[in-house]
Amino acid sequence: MSPRYKLGTAVVVLAAFATVVCEHRVAQTAPLKTVRMGIGVDMSYASYVVLAQKRFGEKYGLKVEYRQFDTGVGGVLETPTSG
Repeated sequence: MSPRYKLGTAVVVLAAFATVVCEHRVAQTAPLKTVRMGIGVDMSYASYVVLAQKRFGEKYGLKVEYRQFDTGVGGVLETPTSG
């Protein structure tokens, strides 16, 4: 490999690294967007509970909130009035 090729490769790698680092810092300083979910009491919703409680969404700029409903239709009608 020629020295020019090695230099070009190094420049590309450094540029990619700088881009990733800058994007990561911007994501940390930007305000979080809130995502609210209404979930049921079934185990199929467990991943949403873990997502909210362990704050996994913050890595992607999201603040995840959930509200658990024990009924289907009644819960949907209750949502707008309960906040």
